[in-house]
Amino acid sequence: MKKTGTIIAIVCIFYTVCFASDECFRTLANNIDERYIELSDECILKLKELIVKGKDNDQKIQALRALQKSKVRSDINFFKDILLSVHSITVQQMVIEILSDMRDKKVLPVIIEFLSSPFFSVRESVILALKKNGDDRMYPYIIRLSKSDEVIHRIYALEALSHLYDNRFYEIIVRLLQDTNKSVRYFALDCVEHNEIIAALPYVRSIASGDENAEVRVKAINVLASLNDKAGYYIFVRALSDYSDLVRDAAVDALSAFMSKESIIYLSRQLLTESEVYIKRKIIKALITAKNAGDMRGLQHIIHDEQNKSLRIYAVYALGVIRDERTLPLIIASLADEDFRVRAEAAYALSQFKGKKAVVPLLEYYIKEDEPYVKTAMIFSLKKICDPGSLHKLFEFYTQEQDLVLKMILRSTIQHILTTNIRQY
Repeated sequence: MKKTGTIIAIVCIFYTVCFASDECFRTLANNIDERYIELSDECILKLKELIVKGKDNDQKIQALRALQKSKVRSDINFFKDILLSVHSITVQQMVIEILSDMRDKKVLPVIIEFLSSPFFSVRESVILALKKNGDDRMYPYIIRLSKSDEVIHRIYALEALSHLYDNRFYEIIVRLLQDTNKSVRYFALDCVEHNEIIAALPYVRSIASGDENAEVRVKAINVLASLNDKAGYYIFVRALSDYSDLVRDAAVDALSAFMSKESIIYLSRQLLTESEVYIKRKIIKALITAKNAGDMRGLQHIIHDEQNKSLRIYAVYALGVIRDERTLPLIIASLADEDFRVRAEAAYALSQFKGKKAVVPLLEYYIKEDEPYVKTAMIFSLKKICDPGSLHKLFEFYTQEQDLVLKMILRSTIQHILTTNIRQY
């Protein structure tokens, strides 16, 4: 009997609690959009318990929004207790935001400890809160983090300084740029870039030139380029011969931004020694953008010696876009390439030029060509050049051509040249 009575008592308590909880959540549902919500002490405790012990994050957030509009909205200790009791990242973020909105100096000691949280989104919420409230008492804590023996704490300090930096912390940044840990140096570079700390550029140049870690050298080169450091120019040039393709790639990007004749010369010469296809492609793209072949030996090397066929095609295409008459012999020689796609691209490239120098090679190689795809490209190039001097040969081709498709294209080309160049009545 005694055992039965205990069970009945527990059941009654359970239903009473559930009823109270239901009443509380009905209040939330009806009043969630209001500026102030009247919640009983019992309801407030239930919501707090839900936030701390519940499983559903959406319910926790809803409960926090309600508490933010209730009579405890300015109670620092109430929300501090929640912050220290929960493990949900989303809840911690929101509680930090609520505390920050109170704009009370007592909040700082509560949230500052979460600057070393293992979760980025929580640290970010603290940083934004500190930035919004602008309390200088945060700096000693950040300085302690920057001097920690723990690498991760030094990184967290840099993460905070990226958003909270001022000139008082210049020496800290310089020290961390010379840190023994590569990740710390990397994040210090990121802080320099984010805050545009021009005074630190000599240290960045030193890292770009000689850091033992390739990823850190890449980051330093990117920072110098991002901050338009003219003194870093020859560091970029030297980096073109770095053993790491990552560094060479960063150097190509940095030099491409200058678009000077000198930088184009350096980039084009890199094609003579570069081993990575993706870097060669990037260099050719830079030459196309600049519409300058630079040192022509670079593209010549790609066209004659490159094993990657698509890169050879791209190099011939580049010559057509650049339209430098000094490259005509190189384009003409490509009309005899073993790959028909290279020959077709060379035919198209010649269409970017005018006169006998472009027309004669197209006519001569048309006779030797067996691939219809390439012959078609040659005819279309002659059509685009639209030189009446090509009419006699084109008519010969038309009368001798056995391929009906090519014959039709030749007829259309002859008609186009005649219509364009001869007066009609």
